Amino acid sequence: MRYYFHVRGPDGFVEDLEGAEFASDELATVEAQAAARELMAAKVAKGEVVDGGQFEITTENGKIIDTILFKSVVKID
Repeated sequence: MRYYFHVRGPDGFVEDLEGAEFASDELATVEAQAAARELMAAKVAKGEVVDGGQFEITTENGKIIDTILFKSVVKID
């Protein structure tokens, strides 16, 4: 099934028009978490503020299966 990782944040909504194929909702969620980590690492490397952005993972039918807060994938002690 095709899944889309739309970005919602302080600056608005960015629709993922391409999407990607995954065998299950769970695999799409794992990939979204990895992608969120990459986005957060890039922000930290640039000295940017880690904001309240998130992925909204949707199916090809538009059903939201999960929401991944970008801050939730970063571990800070």
